[in-house]
Amino acid sequence: MITGATIRNRIGWPGLHLVSDADLCEQCGMCNDACPMHLEVMNGVLDGNLYNKECILCGSCIDTCPNSAIRYAF
Repeated sequence: MITGATIRNRIGWPGLHLVSDADLCEQCGMCNDACPMHLEVMNGVLDGNLYNKECILCGSCIDTCPNSAIRYAF
């Protein structure tokens, strides 16, 4: 999956990824707790960059966010 994402990014093909709205984030940390990969999701939301090559796009952070600050996009 990491290799495929790297190739996709270099070529510029669209792909499923996470986007965030930092204005909706209340910094509760629920997204960090829900992540099975133990990634710092909240920091990515606040920085506006949720790309992490270890992210498996499971959607746990999306499901647990009380303000819908994280969503899928292409």
